Amino acid sequence: MVALKYSRWGLAKWGATLWLGCGGAWETEAKPAPLVLWHAQDRSQARFLEKVVREVDPAIRLESGVELAPALVTQSQRGLAPAAAIVPADSLSLAAELRLSEIPADLKSPEVPAEHFERATLGGKLHGLPLLDGNHPLLFFNRRWIASAPASWDALREQVRKLPKGGPKGVGWHRTPYFFAPFWRAFGGRPFDDDPGDTAILEKTLAFFASLESDRIVEAKCGFACATDDFLAGRYAFAINGDWALRDAFDRLGEGLGVAAIPNVESGPVHAYRLAHVLVFPNDSLRGPHRGRLLALARHLQSLPVQTRWQNEAFRRPVNAKVPAPSVEVLRTSFAVAAVAPPIRVDARTLFRWGAIGRGTKSSAAPAQAARAIREAYVPPTKPTPVPSTAPEKR
Repeated sequence: MVALKYSRWGLAKWGATLWLGCGGAWETEAKPAPLVLWHAQDRSQARFLEKVVREVDPAIRLESGVELAPALVTQSQRGLAPAAAIVPADSLSLAAELRLSEIPADLKSPEVPAEHFERATLGGKLHGLPLLDGNHPLLFFNRRWIASAPASWDALREQVRKLPKGGPKGVGWHRTPYFFAPFWRAFGGRPFDDDPGDTAILEKTLAFFASLESDRIVEAKCGFACATDDFLAGRYAFAINGDWALRDAFDRLGEGLGVAAIPNVESGPVHAYRLAHVLVFPNDSLRGPHRGRLLALARHLQSLPVQTRWQNEAFRRPVNAKVPAPSVEVLRTSFAVAAVAPPIRVDARTLFRWGAIGRGTKSSAAPAQAARAIREAYVPPTKPTPVPSTAPEKR
């Protein structure tokens, strides 16, 4: 996945185009709206998606770089949402606000295990068609500097300490809530429950993060580029990033790229969470004029040939169970990490919880104060849950 970036100009331009396409105030005759597919992929992932979509329907217009919440909700409420979108499954929290079509039973491929459909079902209704599994964090390392992956953070600290003077820095890591959640769980928290556990556990997790900065293992102001361009350029020996970055890293580093599970903390293993990507149909578009084209797109993206290519060309974990196992070492490692990664439980409050985590992880407050801010934000609201202003930047 992918950076979820909000482009006001792109959204405004796209919204205006759709408004005109739906029939502007000065038009005398309504024109059919174009079939638009939104997604949050970038780089090689975006290029691959565009290629496979064009194969089934060259007239589909792909739009990317737009944050799902609240932009997509706003467009849905105005009747201007795209006909389809590929989104992380936690976005299904907004099924009602987005007026998502229910997925018809005959669209469920028998080659996709039932568990994938179950995890995309809320309130007894399937609103998202699973396409990819995984989306899990990994430890990337450059074999030029690091001979083998560290099993623990203590071992990683020692490897960083031994890096040559004037050589690369430690870990390039853009620490968003999505990357924080596995550590919180490793220390004993329950990030996806309404009661996430002891504030003391949360404080301990935040203190661990703070120690990585104070010990200069990671930098306090490390942005998206740290874990991508800077790591690939050799400025960092390690990076923590998601499986969405694996193809680009392999293209750049080849056999010099190593990947592994996130190192253990003192309390035990840090199992990355995994989260499906699903195809959704906002504004109940399956009842609209594009129904036939949308169904054809859905079947194409679920098909064994496309799912196999998604694995072998884009290095993503497909949901189709008939795809043969990968042969590339880093991809096999990535899949092994995903196999033990617990899936994120999606319900009506999942996106709300990301916002709560962000209350503390994005602040410069001391661990105790940040922990209280997160814990207080988990208290269920007495009013309807608002659409969060931001979602995790990498999901």
